[in-house]
Amino acid sequence: MRAQDPDALPYGLQTGFDVVDAAVAGEPVALDFAGDGERRDYFVELFFNLSGVWWLTYQRADAEADVALLDRAMAAIQTARRLTPPDSPRRVTASVLFSEHLSTRGARAGNRPDLDTAVARLRATLESAPADHEILDRAR
Repeated sequence: MRAQDPDALPYGLQTGFDVVDAAVAGEPVALDFAGDGERRDYFVELFFNLSGVWWLTYQRADAEADVALLDRAMAAIQTARRLTPPDSPRRVTASVLFSEHLSTRGARAGNRPDLDTAVARLRATLESAPADHEILDRAR
């Protein structure tokens, strides 16, 4: 069995742009985002801010909000930042947000406080870029 490359992108992606290409095409991308070995479809929304950063918003195609996904998302954000050349014209920042409609319709009522906590942790992870806060606030 081959050891996993520590610099490999998570969830079966070959490059960060696999997700960008799926988003542009309006197609879901199959990811093992939950880490349970099962690939599920996620839809991706792109935001382009004035500093030239691509924002990738992963949303479960079946609209289930899972707090554990946010924890894994933060690791994906750090991986994407580490692997993307700083001078790339298509610098990718993977930002996983669960929009208000996803958290209210998809989550069980008891999950809301945990979801809020996870979003707060995500905000802390992204605090180095001011535009992150604007997008987080708009998504909530």
